[in-house]
Amino acid sequence: MESAAHNPDLSSRLAAAALEQAMTGQVVFDRELRVLVWNGWMVKTAGIAREAALGRRLDEIFPELQGSYLLSVLEQVVSQGRSFLLSSMLHKALFPLWLNLSGGRRELLRQQICALPLDQGEEGMFGMVQIVDVTQAARRETAMYEAEQRLRTLIDNMPDLVLFKDGEGRWVEANHAAQQIFDVSQGSYRGQTDQELASSNPAQAYILDLFRKTDQQAWESGQVVRADEILQAEDGRELVFDTIKAPIFHGDGSRRGLVIIGRDVTDRKQAERDLALAKQVFQHSTESIIVTDRNNCIISVNPAFVQTTGYTPEDVIGQKPSILRSGAHDNHFYAAMWATILTKGSWSGEIIDRRKDGSTYPKWLSISAVRGKDGEIENFIALFSDISERKAVEQRIRYLAEHDFLTGLPNRVLLTDRVSQAITFARRNRKRLAVMFLDLDRFKSINDTLGHNVGDDLLRVVTNRLLGQVRASDTVSRLGGDEFVLLLLEVEGEESVAHLARNILGALVEPVRVGGHELNVSGSIGVAMYPEHGQDIDSLMKNADTAMYQAKAAGRNGYAFFSPEMDVAARSRHEVENALRHALLRKEFVLHYQPQADVAGGQVVALEALLRWNRPGFGLVPPNDFIPVAEESGLIVPITEWILDDVCRQLRHWRDAGMMHVPVAINLSPVQFRREGLYEIAMEKVKEYGLQPGDIEFEITENVLMLNTDAVMRTLDRLRAAGFHLIIDDFGTGYSSLSYLKRFPVVKLKIDRSFVRDVSEDPDDAAIAGAIIGMARSLKLGVVAEGVEKNEQLDFLRQERCKSMQGYLLSRPLPPDELEAALRQGLRLVPEAPEQPASGD
Repeated sequence: MESAAHNPDLSSRLAAAALEQAMTGQVVFDRELRVLVWNGWMVKTAGIAREAALGRRLDEIFPELQGSYLLSVLEQVVSQGRSFLLSSMLHKALFPLWLNLSGGRRELLRQQICALPLDQGEEGMFGMVQIVDVTQAARRETAMYEAEQRLRTLIDNMPDLVLFKDGEGRWVEANHAAQQIFDVSQGSYRGQTDQELASSNPAQAYILDLFRKTDQQAWESGQVVRADEILQAEDGRELVFDTIKAPIFHGDGSRRGLVIIGRDVTDRKQAERDLALAKQVFQHSTESIIVTDRNNCIISVNPAFVQTTGYTPEDVIGQKPSILRSGAHDNHFYAAMWATILTKGSWSGEIIDRRKDGSTYPKWLSISAVRGKDGEIENFIALFSDISERKAVEQRIRYLAEHDFLTGLPNRVLLTDRVSQAITFARRNRKRLAVMFLDLDRFKSINDTLGHNVGDDLLRVVTNRLLGQVRASDTVSRLGGDEFVLLLLEVEGEESVAHLARNILGALVEPVRVGGHELNVSGSIGVAMYPEHGQDIDSLMKNADTAMYQAKAAGRNGYAFFSPEMDVAARSRHEVENALRHALLRKEFVLHYQPQADVAGGQVVALEALLRWNRPGFGLVPPNDFIPVAEESGLIVPITEWILDDVCRQLRHWRDAGMMHVPVAINLSPVQFRREGLYEIAMEKVKEYGLQPGDIEFEITENVLMLNTDAVMRTLDRLRAAGFHLIIDDFGTGYSSLSYLKRFPVVKLKIDRSFVRDVSEDPDDAAIAGAIIGMARSLKLGVVAEGVEKNEQLDFLRQERCKSMQGYLLSRPLPPDELEAALRQGLRLVPEAPEQPASGD
């Protein structure tokens, strides 16, 4: 067989046959772009017969090629001999070559065109176009592209973060959520590791470090790793992501890539925490909680409910809360309650319910309706707490607000209310009532010297005695201190009230033994009647108080009914008190001195300083008119300090003048012992004026000794130890025991003038005065007889060998200048007494 290599015609035929049968389009053209070869693929695919194509220009066959890029390429092929490879996938449709499909359908061919120069002939360069059908490949590529775009769109629009890393941990792809969370821009992250991204954005270092740790877990385990990652948002909030990390490996086991998916579960985690917390609150709440369904059937109760009510969950679940009703509220109450709940969504208030054991208790209840998204009620929640203790405390507080804490008696608040109601009742029913003020005599001295415990016990005893004298309908109240007020309802008249007052005073004077002390108590009572003495509470209270002061001024341990004259006296007393407050500053006080003489020798042996008030417009006011007011108001304390200073100043003057080398006595009120500092003030004054403590004598009443407290004893002991002389004034008029004379550091007694006045006529007074003198001599105490005005009295004192005397028989109290003049004239006790042997007393 002849070889095609040695037979050109055979070779040409074979080449033409191959060209004709080729599975690609084959077109040969000359330099004028006229078609020389048009193979069967072109006939079949383009639908143009060979005869219609041969000899024609390509742009005549395909008019769309005119002015196209492909036409210019073909011209370059035949003019310059260059080769080109073009694809319609890149250049869209290079020219409209249509495929003939079954069913008469046609589809635009996607082509790959190779334009090649052929050998140059006599007519110039020839060109060839090879057309390859890449429609299927383009379809696959398009489908892949479209699938990729759909997947990217899906991933980019996912709320979850999606991140792809290669085997070395470099970022390959990240969706929009990941870019936003990690604060990276589109494309800038590709090829970057976590460390490189963190270095360029330090704010994200914390987040990326957490991710890197769980990345390593996924690579090391080779398994999908799921973990919660805590990320920090730009606003500082912590976000929680539920992440899944799936490693991908090559066949040889090397790392290929890591897929990371993360879902923001911050809200869910918070909801879980809130739910867990709500459960804890529900379980551990001190308030009882009931949860019901929309039909108000109980579905849950907490432990506090069980503890409060005694019902277990099994007892009440499925029941209605009405199982707790006590019967204390009627149906109208519950209807109103539920109307409020259904219209306003909640109700709260106090209610009385019943426990499982049948006991009732008050509770504070709050009920709320829980509505769903559709606005319909889904549940009711009731919270309540047992307020029994709170109610008891409130009642106790109310009781304390209206009662005296010490005695349990009504206080001023409750008394005022009861008096107001009593007046209203009496006015409406034409009845009478009485308001009785009671003040204990000398209670302040007992309280301040024996101590508050003794004083409190005494007040309780007085309370019981008062309650034992009145009717159940009457009121006994304590205003404070030793002040009591009695409200007597529907009294018949003053005589019945006076009878009750006498009974009360009689009950009070019974000896009281408290704190190891036996005390004698008395009281002063003032009475105001309705309607005679006042028709309102203020006038009745004021007038009863005024009457009480009148009773006290009349000698204590008595009672008095109010009269208009008393009101004048009360105003006068008030004016005296106000004037006394200014008397010291205005230097209205003066001292008069009354000498004491030795009964045997007649010479002056001591002086007593007596206070006088030179009140402008009134002249010299007697002590009895202002000393009680000064004591009651407490002004006696600064007044006594002034007396001490003025006495020391006067003594210093007399000593410098060579006169009056005798001690001066100063009266001390029991009120003075209520305050500390008497000893210190006395020492300060004698030192200031260069005197000795023995130059001053302090006269105290038996009432001070009767108190017998540590504070009083300490003050008296210090005064006596320093050298001051202590004298008991008005001896025999108090309630003290003679044992006090042994216990207290006194040096002298003063016999009260009431025993001296009638010693020459009354055997009893003479016996008492003689007994006091004899007792004092036995105890080696000095004795001064007060109020000596007659020679018969002086004779008795000399007969009984009394040591000293004081009274008008010697001299009345004199101002300092008059006393000086009298002493210069030889003031002595006359007639002179005969010589008597020294008695040693």
